[in-house]
Amino acid sequence: MITFLDGPAADITLVLQRAPVFLRAVVTKRGEWDALDLPDDEPKAGEQIHIYVRQGTPIVGFIDYRTGPKGGRRAGHPFASAEYRYAAEQPPDGVARDTKRWQAWCLQASRETLPRGFSAQPSCTPPPAGLFQA
Repeated sequence: MITFLDGPAADITLVLQRAPVFLRAVVTKRGEWDALDLPDDEPKAGEQIHIYVRQGTPIVGFIDYRTGPKGGRRAGHPFASAEYRYAAEQPPDGVARDTKRWQAWCLQASRETLPRGFSAQPSCTPPPAGLFQA
């Protein structure tokens, strides 16, 4: 579960697959919240974007189960659990809406705000091609 501690999404809890260092929380005109946790997620027209920063180390895992009462098909999905605080500095809307500009912003912000030797790159960008291939 992803929990937002303050800012516009205070007390909102979402179920997400990832817990990146910097997270774009979005809200529709109807007041429905979501977050753009996957590297290729894009905000929809009309959604307001709010940037949050993860607090501490996330808990990540995979839920493995079977559907139906008698075993059924095997199924599962990844999950993440983390707490987020509203970012003191919000990027311009055009940056938050454009995936490549957003990823560049994450990298720059990580250099400026995160402890030395720590990078937000794995959270902001997909892994390099072939990284997980044998």
